[in-house]
Amino acid sequence: NDIFHFLEIGSGYGGLIEKLNKFNIFNKYILIDIPHNLITTYYFLSKVYGQNKVCLVRDVQKLNKLLNTKDIKFILIPSCFYDVVKNLKGYFFFHNSGSFSEMDRATINYYIKNLPKKTMGISNLNSNTDSLNTGFHREIPIDKINMDNKFKILFEGTMVSSSTDRYKLKCYYNLNLIKKYLK
Repeated sequence: NDIFHFLEIGSGYGGLIEKLNKFNIFNKYILIDIPHNLITTYYFLSKVYGQNKVCLVRDVQKLNKLLNTKDIKFILIPSCFYDVVKNLKGYFFFHNSGSFSEMDRATINYYIKNLPKKTMGISNLNSNTDSLNTGFHREIPIDKINMDNKFKILFEGTMVSSSTDRYKLKCYYNLNLIKKYLK
């Protein structure tokens, strides 16, 4: 099959990626975050896997080449370079956990609109309420985040571990791309 990558916006320190990598599902992990967060991500993943497996992108012109570099497993991209992500080669699974809640609607729409062309699935775990958080930012509830029409809902529900229903998970799929990938 073709190459299958994991793309995460708001990767934090890289804890989810460290756990996912144990299952050997994805060829590469592309992590998008604000630059100062990626420093922590780089440090954490380098300590776990070695510096030769982690690359903090400084030259976006070489991004597709990095996807084909055998030794590099984790590609860290500062959010200011996100506009090149839509042109990445390969198939992708996209995940966001909590950081959409920290953004305004225009920024969320920008990220969704510019996903790689071959994004097969989306996992979105974000705020389930219209609440005012620290800094007086009004969170966008997950049900008001508009996904591209090519994605169909696979699952949605609140987290069992949360007694407040504060967060909700929504998973989407793109059936046409999944069929192409499986051929």
